[in-house]
Amino acid sequence: MTCSIKQNLHKQLLLTSQNISTAQCVNSFRELTVLLKQVLEVQNSSSILQVTFTKGEPMARVGLCRLHVLKKNVRAFPFLSCYFKMSSATDDQIEEAKKIAAYTCVKNHVQSGQVIGVGTGSTVVYVAKCLGEMYLKKQLKQIVCIPTSYQARTLILQNGLPLGDLELYPVLDLCIDGADEVDENLNCIKGGGACLTQEKIVINSSKYFYVVADSRKISKKLGDNWRHIPIEVVPMAYMPVRRTIEKTLGGTCNLRMAVRKAGPVVTDNANFVLDWIFPKTDKNMDWISIHNTIKLIVGVVETGLFIRLAQKAYFGKENGEVCEMAANEERLINRLPFPSEFHQNGSILIIPASMLLNVKLTYSEAITMLGKLQRYSFQEHPDLAPTLLKIESKLEEMEAEKRMNRSHQSNILDYLTVEDK
Repeated sequence: MTCSIKQNLHKQLLLTSQNISTAQCVNSFRELTVLLKQVLEVQNSSSILQVTFTKGEPMARVGLCRLHVLKKNVRAFPFLSCYFKMSSATDDQIEEAKKIAAYTCVKNHVQSGQVIGVGTGSTVVYVAKCLGEMYLKKQLKQIVCIPTSYQARTLILQNGLPLGDLELYPVLDLCIDGADEVDENLNCIKGGGACLTQEKIVINSSKYFYVVADSRKISKKLGDNWRHIPIEVVPMAYMPVRRTIEKTLGGTCNLRMAVRKAGPVVTDNANFVLDWIFPKTDKNMDWISIHNTIKLIVGVVETGLFIRLAQKAYFGKENGEVCEMAANEERLINRLPFPSEFHQNGSILIIPASMLLNVKLTYSEAITMLGKLQRYSFQEHPDLAPTLLKIESKLEEMEAEKRMNRSHQSNILDYLTVEDK
C-alpha cells in the first residue's frame, strides 16, 4: 500500500468518525469504499458492511452490504483491524444460513388452520417463501398471514398466501420475525427496517414469537454486536426526544437519513426513526427500565427493544446447521400472569409445566387455576396435562386439611416433577 493511499484512508476514517450528520457519514462512506477497494483488494466496493471506529461507535449501514476480505490482507495492515468488523462468510453462505433458519422454524411450528404473523427483513423473505411452497403443495391449509409492514404484505401476496389483518384476526397463533441482535436470553434489538412499531403490535398479539436469523446476530448481551437502538418518533418531536434521551441516558441519538431519497427515513406510520447509540459498558443493562424510560418521553411511539417476548430462536450457520435457542426459565416465569387473570391471547400456553414448581398459590387461587387448565386443550401441549392431574390430587388433600382447620396456605405444586419435553 502506497503512503498516499494510507494517508488518505486514515484521513477519511477520522473525518467519518467525527461527522454528526448521517448524510455526511454516507457520503464519506462512499468515498471510503473507493480507497478500501485499493487497500484490501475487495472485488466490489459495495461489499463493505460497517465501519467501527476506535471509540466503538458503529457507522450506519448502507444497504445490505457485506464485508468479506482476506484475513491475510488485514494482518498485513494491523491498523485496519481496529476499524473494521469483518465476516469470513460469503453472501451465498449468509443467505443459505438465513434460509435454513427460516425453513426450520416454519416446518417446526406452523400448522394448518393457524393465523400467522409475518415479520420484516431479509430472513423473513425465506419465511414467506417456505409458507408459500407448503401452502401451494397443500401441506398447509386454511392459514391466514398478518403482515408487520408493507414489505411483509408484499411478500405474503407474492407467495400466494391468504392476507389478513388484526381487525379480523386480533389474536394470532404465532409470529415469525428476524432481529438485528439477539442475546442469550432471547432479548432482541429490532427496527433496522424501520418497522418496529407494527412488528411489536403483531408480536404482542401472538401467542408465540419465534426469531429467525443467521448466526452473526447472536450475542452474549445486547450491544456486543449492534450498538444502536431504533426509536420511532412523531416527526415534530424528534429533536426534543433526541435531546431528552442524550441528557437522560447518555450516548448519541441521530435522526436516520434515507439513502436513496433526500431527507430522513419515513416509517409506514409516517414517523421518523432515531438511532440511539447507547454508552458502551461491560455491565448488563436493565433494558426494561431503559425501554420504559424512553417510552415515557412525549413524542416517542415505540422502541426497538423487544424484551421477554421471544420463546425460541433459530440461527442458521455457515456450515448448514441450525442453532436452536429457547428462552430461559427465569424470563418466562416473570411473564406468568397468574394469579391475576390470564390474558385473552392465552399467554399461559407458553409456560411449561415444570416452570410452575415455585409458584405458591392459595386454595382459592388453585381452584381458579384448575378451572383455567380444565378449559385448555392439551392436544398441542400434552406436558401440561400431568399438571392438571397433580393439581386435582393436591386440591383433594387441601380440602381435607381445610376440614381439619389446618393452614390453607400451601404450595400446591410442591410435588410436581413434570419435566419439559
